[in-house]
Amino acid sequence: RFPTEWARANNASVEWAASPAKYEKAMREIADSPNYQTVQDLMGVDLTGIGAMQDEAFIGAGMAEKIPGAGHVVKAADRAYTGVLTKMRWDVANRIIDEAGGADQFLKNAEELYGDKTKDYMRSFGEVINTFTGRGGKKGGALDQHMKTLSTGLFAPRLWAANIQRLNPVWYAKLAKSNPQAAKLAIQSQGTFLTMAGTVLGLASLAGAQVGTDPRSADFGKIKMGNTRYDILGGQQQNVVQIVRQATGQKVNSETGEVANLGEGYGAKTRFDLFTDMLENKSNPLLGFGIKLMNTKPKDGGN
Repeated sequence: RFPTEWARANNASVEWAASPAKYEKAMREIADSPNYQTVQDLMGVDLTGIGAMQDEAFIGAGMAEKIPGAGHVVKAADRAYTGVLTKMRWDVANRIIDEAGGADQFLKNAEELYGDKTKDYMRSFGEVINTFTGRGGKKGGALDQHMKTLSTGLFAPRLWAANIQRLNPVWYAKLAKSNPQAAKLAIQSQGTFLTMAGTVLGLASLAGAQVGTDPRSADFGKIKMGNTRYDILGGQQQNVVQIVRQATGQKVNSETGEVANLGEGYGAKTRFDLFTDMLENKSNPLLGFGIKLMNTKPKDGGN
């Protein structure tokens, strides 16, 4: 939906990875902008590169940043990742403001149209921007309040929530009721993503690659070339497969194509097993390692 903003942010991230000074300067320019309060406070856009905030993929990376040599690489990756998302959210929010005639006019229009619902109207834009850049949940909502607790068990819970939210028709319906413009932005963004994904998968199929088309299979939406698989759906694929498997009560073996009914037969996976498997896969690396360690069976003759 916003390719220009995406390209601009990605180009700048290369400089930010190489130069902490340039990164800090760019973040200060955002914080000092006249539109900062509108974007940050009224719209509720998560500008994670400003102040003490951090995008969740790098929360807990503090120890890795202290490793001699490797720490510099981790810090550079953190600046690039957090910076590109902050810049993109900022630019998209400012485009919305500019299209409304500026911050003052944007707020005036909202107050005239929505009155005491102005806050919800403004926050809807921020929610859409945050969701489509990997930060699900409303600012100040339950997910926001329990972020630190969730992060101790799950890896990037906001990103997971955002990907689920993008698949939820109820979310789009609620947006349409509170803010038709934000709903249109969300639908266009998801539509653009699906169109691009469909085009890439279609071209890959025409080029001779195998493309998974059964949503009950772990290979759904993946490009398979030999023994290598490419997932281009950015975290959406696993959620789609989980939803379809839960709804149909079936899973398809990605190697043999065999269809299995959940819970039927000795040792067969149940719906609950699939859900707990997903939670294990979504756990943070340290917890996930501990779970795998506890589930590892000792070798014959072991104590």
